[in-house]
Amino acid sequence: MRSTVLEPVQFALPPPSRAEDFAVKQRRAREFMQDQNVDALLLTTPAAFSWYTSGGENLWGCTGQTCAAVVITRDQNWVLAEPSQLERIRCEQIPGLPLELLPAARYSPWEVEARKLIGRKKCGSDVHLEDCEAMVGRLARLRVDLTPLELSRYRELGKILSNQVEGVSRSVEPGQREADLAGLLAQRLLKLGVQPVELNIVADDRANQFGSASFHDAAVQQRCWVAATGRYFGLHASTGRAICFGQSNRHFIRDYRRTSMISAACIYYSRAGMKTAELIHKVQRCYDQVQRGDEFSRVEPGWITGHARYTWPLFTSSPYRLCPSTALIWQPIVGGAPSCDTILVDETGYETLTCLVKWPVMQIEINSHQIERPDLLIRE
Repeated sequence: MRSTVLEPVQFALPPPSRAEDFAVKQRRAREFMQDQNVDALLLTTPAAFSWYTSGGENLWGCTGQTCAAVVITRDQNWVLAEPSQLERIRCEQIPGLPLELLPAARYSPWEVEARKLIGRKKCGSDVHLEDCEAMVGRLARLRVDLTPLELSRYRELGKILSNQVEGVSRSVEPGQREADLAGLLAQRLLKLGVQPVELNIVADDRANQFGSASFHDAAVQQRCWVAATGRYFGLHASTGRAICFGQSNRHFIRDYRRTSMISAACIYYSRAGMKTAELIHKVQRCYDQVQRGDEFSRVEPGWITGHARYTWPLFTSSPYRLCPSTALIWQPIVGGAPSCDTILVDETGYETLTCLVKWPVMQIEINSHQIERPDLLIRE
């Protein structure tokens, strides 16, 4: 869903292939090396690996450990992998890409293995490693500008998340446990190729106590917040919907209206060229306008997302400007009433990636523009 004053983007051609996307990443990485005056890059984190390999994954099962890393020079590309994972990486994570796959010595640090390939060349890295220049923030910014293939995948991810979160939300009944609802949502996402990264199923007053908490064993009585963060080809998006049983939740309904006004303003002001410091200042003013300025520092209201769920913060002192093709997650909260969606900043405005599918709509006017936000689903 886009701003009502803008026309939706129409794809004249199908999105680029993975090989074409990789060529873009390779060019950007080598331009980055030249600009930063380094001769090589060592990429070890899941975010950096996924970005450079156009959606590959270097995580080792559910352990959180990495089993592969990328080494880039001005004229070569290598992927180092744990010996036991070599064929899986080749067949499932980097098929058809012009990357030379090599086994890494078991238990050897990635920087030691990289030095066997690049010698004493000046090397930058996406984490703090011995004998490498840490470029954590600079490489994170390199990933912010999404490619056409990533934009296409993001739209697919947004539709899947919205459909499944809304489907589970519509099925909530009093007495159901948060953990059971989380299991149902995870199953639905996994079937469609989306990895659940975080599931926030929060019943009744738990959101007042803990903010946008994860699920527990509490049972739903009067209301429920259902939200999910999913990963798809390495890209992250989040969305959530709120359900009430009966009209007795007047304090929650009031807070939800306030949160929706804030989230509408967050989305409206997320425009290319906007300084993140100015954007956060506007968000803070919105909290003040609904007389809940104390809530601003309670939960971070938003950040830039992408191949890492939390790619770049929106500092009040940052000079960074939003650029086109940037994805943001907004999740303000007032009291126990959260709001959460993922948007895309483009050259002409914004696009809501996790748009409403089959859900009540609330229209909020910001500077004479109508912004659609998910309303409460109130069931008797």
